Amino acid sequence: MQAIMNIENLTTIEELERFIQGNQAVAFTVLGDKNQRYQFIQKT
Repeated sequence: MQAIMNIENLTTIEELERFIQGNQAVAFTVLGDKNQRYQFIQKT
């Protein structure tokens, strides 16, 4: 089973801590071109 995480769903420190403390394996995928990635980083 594969789940997609949307960073916008982590809106509080508590949600972020629960995510970090999770014991499931997490895989991150970089989508888009270089400009889209920079825009994402600036937004985040």
